[in-house]
Amino acid sequence: MRALRRLTTACLMTGLMIGASSASLSAQERIENDEVVVYSQRWLVSKDPAQNGLMSYLTVQRGKAGEYFSVTCRREGSHVLRGLRLGFPEEQPSFVREGAKFARVEISVDGRVQPLDIKYTGTTADQAFGREAIYGYEVIFPSVAARDGFIDGLRTGSHMKISGQSLPVELKGSSLALQGQEDYCK
Repeated sequence: MRALRRLTTACLMTGLMIGASSASLSAQERIENDEVVVYSQRWLVSKDPAQNGLMSYLTVQRGKAGEYFSVTCRREGSHVLRGLRLGFPEEQPSFVREGAKFARVEISVDGRVQPLDIKYTGTTADQAFGREAIYGYEVIFPSVAARDGFIDGLRTGSHMKISGQSLPVELKGSSLALQGQEDYCK
């Protein structure tokens, strides 16, 4: 979640950059500064090597609401392995399994609902939006194939809804962002 805090700060700086730009510049599919690459004005990929290509869907509205969606990545040989992280303004109703806290969410991409377990990873403050606690979770997929299929669905989908979050995720630009993320994944 520390990485998310740094990415949120970079998002605000980039948002200011976009806001100060002409309408034609802000309409571009890809905008870049020293810290992040922004796709479709909402998908941010961190260039910070310590963040290992963290990709997040960030808007001011979602930041104010304390709602986050991020895609992590790492390389294993020539393969890029991705994972999903979620942030909520409140702790989700949980159950304990194997000594860890879990919750269950439904993630819908273009109306296709998938119930998934999420594992609690801790809280972090988001000072950019004055939030004392964002509750972080890692999405647990039943298999590698299920995870990869879900990620592929992001590339072709138009919108996503996550139970426990009030604002949708617009998937426009996610395909470009996932492709660009590979440049910073290690």
